[in-house]
Amino acid sequence: MISIVLSVVMAMFVGAALSLGPAHLGAGALTINQLDAQRAAESGVEYGLSQLRKNPDWRGNENRITVNSPDLFVQEDNGNVVGLVRTPSGEWSQFKIRFNYQDGSGNGDGLDDPTLLRVDNPFVSVNNLRGGVPAEVPRADGAGWSVTSTSRRPYTCPLWSACLAVEGRAGQLDATPANPLGSPGRGTVRTVETLCQVPDMGELVDDAGTMAAREMQVSLPPGKDHAVTVTSKDKGRLASVRSKASINVSGGDTVNYVSSGEVATSDRTLNARYTSGLSLRQEKPIDPFYQLAWDQVKTANPAGKTLDAGVYVWWEQDKALHYYDMNYADYVQHIRNNPTDPGVPAVLPSSIKPTSNYDLQIVESTYVKATATTDDLSIITRTGAPLDVPPPPAAGGRAATDSIAGDVMASGDLVPVLTSTNQANNGQLDVIDSATGQPVFSLAWDNLDGQLADPQARFSPVGNVSEYDATRFFLDPSLYPKWQIASTSTGYVQASSTVTMNAASTMRVKSGAAPGTINPPGISDQVDASDLKIEFKGDQSLVVLSSPGDLRLTGAVTGKGGSMTAAGDIRLVGVGSGQLASLPTGDQGDGVNLYASGNVFLNSMTAKNGTYGFRDVHFKGVIYTWGNFSAHLASPAVRDAGSLKLEGTLIAYGGDPKQAPGSNGRGAVSVQAREVDLKFDPSYLGGLSQVLPANFQLKPISWNTDLKP
Repeated sequence: MISIVLSVVMAMFVGAALSLGPAHLGAGALTINQLDAQRAAESGVEYGLSQLRKNPDWRGNENRITVNSPDLFVQEDNGNVVGLVRTPSGEWSQFKIRFNYQDGSGNGDGLDDPTLLRVDNPFVSVNNLRGGVPAEVPRADGAGWSVTSTSRRPYTCPLWSACLAVEGRAGQLDATPANPLGSPGRGTVRTVETLCQVPDMGELVDDAGTMAAREMQVSLPPGKDHAVTVTSKDKGRLASVRSKASINVSGGDTVNYVSSGEVATSDRTLNARYTSGLSLRQEKPIDPFYQLAWDQVKTANPAGKTLDAGVYVWWEQDKALHYYDMNYADYVQHIRNNPTDPGVPAVLPSSIKPTSNYDLQIVESTYVKATATTDDLSIITRTGAPLDVPPPPAAGGRAATDSIAGDVMASGDLVPVLTSTNQANNGQLDVIDSATGQPVFSLAWDNLDGQLADPQARFSPVGNVSEYDATRFFLDPSLYPKWQIASTSTGYVQASSTVTMNAASTMRVKSGAAPGTINPPGISDQVDASDLKIEFKGDQSLVVLSSPGDLRLTGAVTGKGGSMTAAGDIRLVGVGSGQLASLPTGDQGDGVNLYASGNVFLNSMTAKNGTYGFRDVHFKGVIYTWGNFSAHLASPAVRDAGSLKLEGTLIAYGGDPKQAPGSNGRGAVSVQAREVDLKFDPSYLGGLSQVLPANFQLKPISWNTDLKP
């Protein structure tokens, strides 16, 4: 009986064991899969942190297989990352990271959609290591796991931090390096979201689309639709403009400054007619600007492709470039004395290719190699390029009561001189700020004896006032309500408190060639700046043209991935008709369009067949100058004005960036244009907002697992 009872009990235990065994084995396998999925997610976090420490701009956009070893495989595709991690059992587990919004090309994330590795989960990572303001962390709750303008944004990523959301999977994934995504929906899932920050960061630079160490002056033609518009591509950043002095916008529409962002000036004022949503704050002398030192900028390699410095001149006769080993000023004097000197045939490196008539393509980075004579590079037309309209003829032998002619200054701009029946032969007229009594500019003249066909006039600005504004003040003083003629002016009798002048009688000047033109005697070439084009072909990688001196280029400058750096000035004449777009930082580029240790001058005038006008100018990237920035895209004497559009940022630092802004007394911004559109785009900034310390660390400040959408 005892044996029978024991046999029955043993049979029950065996039966129970047989019944429970598969369940226990399944539970054990589930536990192992959970652990493997958790380890995979944590491996993804470690991979992301290592990439961020290596490249602070990393967003999963290396677009290649970054690791390929027996135990770890990682591939990146336009902001999405998929990794395979070998488990103790020898199978593959998987992690996924997504920065891509999967919302189409560009759009909110600035990334094209992935072509190989779609990550269909709601958890999006955000890199804000170089951000100037906290960045929102979205959930991908739109169609096709996309992020839309209405997607939830449950929290923000602080300054100097990165949010990494990683999905880990394990168990029968069917994933291999040949197919890293594996079968969708399979395996056990664990998610990890961590927020890591760089500790002990220093002073933050206040973001701005434009920074000027001195005055910023924008002159617009009067009338409708002429305005300065300031926006930000990143909704998380203010559309700001900063000046260590003042910001002045003259002309334009009833409202000539359109922005809902912020303006910072030394006295917390904006001399413009602006929209009600704009906020004003004080700019302090100690407030830092973006610092971009010469050694931080990508330049062409002097040991790579090189082009001899000198003057390269397009001739209409043979449609070829002629070379002169001299600087620009010496060339102008030389060719006027020797108009038929052909120089020597230009020798171009393989990185610069002539295409159609008067067109050059720069396909690789090229360094301008100094010669024994010069370190400047000039590419021009044979007759030069006009910077302004030529002055109309002056009347010789005028009576003392005739209109007084102005003169053309050495810089080539027209100087207006007032007239009246009681005008003295010599005198000075001062224009002052009516509120402060401080001088704005002055005009002085002499030799006006009624017989001289070439009177002398001198324009003396205070600060960043242009001849353009001086001219327009006399033609329409209502555009400058804060300016008035000082009662202490000598040699001028003011008829009334309101200045009204007639353009035809006021703007008479001596005859001569358009400023900027060379016009060698006997040469009648008709090739104009509008016929010339210089195209950067940096579609896949950055192409840089670097000069140890000045860069003077004539014609339309266009292309993608183009950058110019000069240890002297950058002068682009006739620029326009297209756009020059740099590559965003982290995309094999550093975002810089123009970088000059001197000044940056843009002039878009063309004079085809004697018809003068200005073309539009469009840059995408960063313009950075140690000196002043000037854009001459309009003139009171020309009907067709050009517009200036800049997507990125403009910094007139006014000195060596290793010192305080304005350390060399420069840093002014002067723009004359039909309209100005400034769109702040932080994707080009790179390390400008703050330089991260070398070998920086990332300290976790939060860690969440098993997230819920």
